[in-house]
Amino acid sequence: MINLTGTFDNRDFTNRMQQWEGSIFSGYNDPNYTGEAGDDITEQELARRGLERSDFNMRVGQSAIRNGGLMANLELPLADASEIYAFGGINYRRGNAAGFYRLPNQSRTVTDIYPNGFLPEINSNINDASLGAGIRGMYNKWEVDFSNVYGQNSFNYLITNTLNASLEGASPTSFNSGGFNFSQNTANVDIRRFFDDALEGLNIAFGAEYRLENYGITAGEVGSYRNYGAATAFTTAGGDEIVIPDGTGPLNTVFDPLGRSRPGGAQVFPGFRPENEVDAYRNSVGVYADVEADVSTRLLLGLAARFENYSDFGSTVNAKLTGRYKISDNWTARAGASTGFRAPSLHQLNYNATSTIFVDGVPSEVGVFSNDSRPAQLLGIPQLKQEESTNLSGGFTGRIPSANLSITIDGYLIDIKDRVVLTGEFSSDLSPEIAELLRQANASKATFFANAIDTRTSGIDVVVTYDNRFNSESSLRASLAATFAQTSLQQINADGILEGQESTFFDRTSQIFWKVPCPRPRST
Repeated sequence: MINLTGTFDNRDFTNRMQQWEGSIFSGYNDPNYTGEAGDDITEQELARRGLERSDFNMRVGQSAIRNGGLMANLELPLADASEIYAFGGINYRRGNAAGFYRLPNQSRTVTDIYPNGFLPEINSNINDASLGAGIRGMYNKWEVDFSNVYGQNSFNYLITNTLNASLEGASPTSFNSGGFNFSQNTANVDIRRFFDDALEGLNIAFGAEYRLENYGITAGEVGSYRNYGAATAFTTAGGDEIVIPDGTGPLNTVFDPLGRSRPGGAQVFPGFRPENEVDAYRNSVGVYADVEADVSTRLLLGLAARFENYSDFGSTVNAKLTGRYKISDNWTARAGASTGFRAPSLHQLNYNATSTIFVDGVPSEVGVFSNDSRPAQLLGIPQLKQEESTNLSGGFTGRIPSANLSITIDGYLIDIKDRVVLTGEFSSDLSPEIAELLRQANASKATFFANAIDTRTSGIDVVVTYDNRFNSESSLRASLAATFAQTSLQQINADGILEGQESTFFDRTSQIFWKVPCPRPRST
């Protein structure tokens, strides 16, 4: 049997931005203005150019996207109750998002190219592909499943309607800013058997897994990241001082009409630099065992354990104990306790880049540095390790036949130790060496992925379902679900050099993104 499924969708962007109320034009934007170059002449210049304030709005809302994909599933029966199966797919997605509007009176705008400023756009080209195949069947009453799954994703940035301000009027208006890719191959063997003659029923399962992962970052074109105004001063043998633009030096040689230095790199998303490039691999091997027994007609107990070894950070063992007790024909109680772990991803271990961040309308370049970088060592940022968790849960489910109601209530308590978050922004003025390292990355602030916090999540889930059939032709089913949950901060793990810097290590912005799960925007 073969099943093919395709999909295509085209979604335009949305925008809920209100009219821009700030300054837009300065005196130098009008060649005929006789006042000071820094004067705010927004209102008269809007009238002279026949523009509205709304012409300078950024986009606030979902991005535009075009998406197409194809998925396939295959099952091919074999002899002896066995079968070969396969599944996989390909998908292409092109997205379009925009950053903050670069106004004509800002040093990031070159009015020879964009007289009225510009709204830079991030165009993402995303490719996904996956393929899985396996064989399953029976061997001496054991269910056996061998499988292998491969998947890969690439994400590349094309920045348009932009410029590199340090090139001034010679700047292109689009750049390939590079991108990243990830691939994973997982091989599994799973074996299971149910013994109906042991106790009231006994299920045994065990298996093994081998996983290989690769994460890479590729650099963009030179103009997407270079600051052509950055220079270094040298003294010649004759005692003369010369300034050589080298793209990395501490001096600035390109300025706007108000004397502000022009930033380098593509506006909205400076490209990945050659020093950002990564080609990282790791592998892991895991084995597990699971036993579940109906001890009696009322009591079921389960025990599972898993050992896993990672090539880059070591081994871990975790276990889970579960139980279910049938109180009556209509009511059942259940409970569980387990430990867990989550290894830091290759992305968290290796991602590094510089992006433009706006805070209260003020732009700054913020670098994300890996934990083995020199800035991380100077600031005392520890090496990433796995998150560890302890989970407790309990509840009951049942029916009230006379009222046609089904009720499920579950409570849970989850403690996570060494949770990985993105830190706050460390300033370049902490030390001269940090300032120099950040400058080389075209950044003024630094942030890192770190095992910064311990958290506790507690909550209760309630589901009530009404299900009634009135006659052979009509019925009614209605559900009411509610979750009461709270996640609290137990500890900020700021040790050693980081003591006293808790407000930066886990700052207010990091707390907001931790409490409200959503992607943290790195480029605007």
